[in-house]
Amino acid sequence: MMEPDDLRVRCLVPLGVLALLIFAAEAANGEPTTVTYQVSASTDDSYSSMQLEFTGSRCLRVGYWDSEPPPYTMFAARFRNVDVPQGAFIVDARLKIRGYSDGSQVLYGVIQAEDADNPAGFAVRFIAHIVKTTAAVNWDPVESWDSAVWYTSPDISTVVQEVVDRPGWLAGNAMVITFSNRMSAGGYRQVCAYDLPAYTSGPKLQITFAEPPTGDFEPDGDVDFADYATLISAWETEEGGPGWNPACDIHPDGFIDMLDLDVFADNWLASIW
Repeated sequence: MMEPDDLRVRCLVPLGVLALLIFAAEAANGEPTTVTYQVSASTDDSYSSMQLEFTGSRCLRVGYWDSEPPPYTMFAARFRNVDVPQGAFIVDARLKIRGYSDGSQVLYGVIQAEDADNPAGFAVRFIAHIVKTTAAVNWDPVESWDSAVWYTSPDISTVVQEVVDRPGWLAGNAMVITFSNRMSAGGYRQVCAYDLPAYTSGPKLQITFAEPPTGDFEPDGDVDFADYATLISAWETEEGGPGWNPACDIHPDGFIDMLDLDVFADNWLASIW
């Protein structure tokens, strides 16, 4: 067990060095990137009731209909070649849909993603069997939808973040977003599918992302005292030993020491905001 004096020295040494470096450090800011993808094939969007699935339809339906319980009716949209790196920090994400018909019924909706690395299209599988992310964002649009008008969801960054944080996720994989009803109440609404004439009306996914700054161990988009506390909790630990945190080995040599602190201090106050 570490003696109190040893623990005090262990903490004060990096703290003193960090204090000196902080005064000389300037905040570095990353540049977020925004990308937008749209459904690009007939088999990449589909909607389902409890008993039936509709692929190749001109519209997609979501909401409570014909006494069917959640998650019906629901639709799924597959976006190809999503060029977001594994582990990127998702700043913002939105589902964009175009109204197919005028609608003002109450909708109790929830947006999730398929919990998969690179999901296939819907030509040979039933969207009701999709395993969804734990992350979910409710969307209960209160405004009436008009045909041919685009509508934007609340921020679904937590949903997209869960997918890109998967160990098997790779930039360029496909991503499936689902929109379901979550209550046996309300009504339903209809949005345009890929197969609407002109093939330009299908759902869109807009993602703004950035690479987390070096030293953003949480991550939350910046390097601050919370990250410093994480570094100190692993101070002077060795790969494979007690307290080891591989994320803190930012000068990769299998040991957490002054070399890692030096890299950390160079990125002090770095932020993607």
